[in-house]
Amino acid sequence: MLNMRIIVLTSCIFFVISSYCLCIDMNQVKSLALTQYTTGNYDDAIKSYQDITTYSSSSNECAEAVLGLAKCYNKKKDYMNAENAMLFIINAYPSEKSCLEASYMLGYCRINNNEYIKAKDAFMDFINNYPDSSYINTSKIRIAALDHKLGRLNKSLEEFCAIVNDNSFPEYDRAYAQLQKAGLLFEIAKGEDPAVG
Repeated sequence: MLNMRIIVLTSCIFFVISSYCLCIDMNQVKSLALTQYTTGNYDDAIKSYQDITTYSSSSNECAEAVLGLAKCYNKKKDYMNAENAMLFIINAYPSEKSCLEASYMLGYCRINNNEYIKAKDAFMDFINNYPDSSYINTSKIRIAALDHKLGRLNKSLEEFCAIVNDNSFPEYDRAYAQLQKAGLLFEIAKGEDPAVG
């Protein structure tokens, strides 16, 4: 009976110590990955972020690591893998704080990949899913700009006019929208509106 207690106690102590060591190692790997990312060593950062997703038992750490992967792929202009990583976060970790950033970044990733309709959809989904986010204003500006890019000049004009008249937008955003509005009015006056959105 005493031997059984010693074995159980030893097992518990080993579990606590190994869990503690794993946490220290995970913190070191997270720090290393961040350093590698910030210094532009994206290939090594990808390996470190992959290690975190493999060995961490924390969903928050895994979501943050996958977001790190997405950022590395984006910097490497590997937009397909960046998009896949962002979609993985959105689907696998919807309650983690990394999901908000991944949802927002998805629109920009799709712009970089010249997928303008999908980018607009991503920004619209973001607005619907995170209506209180500080990124709402820039998402609305991106949607208006994407409509312009897609040749939907009247729709874009309508969206930029709404931004100009919305006092919740900072002054610099409203000034940018005013410039876009003026340019669109000029384009429309010249008869360059091939698609009315």
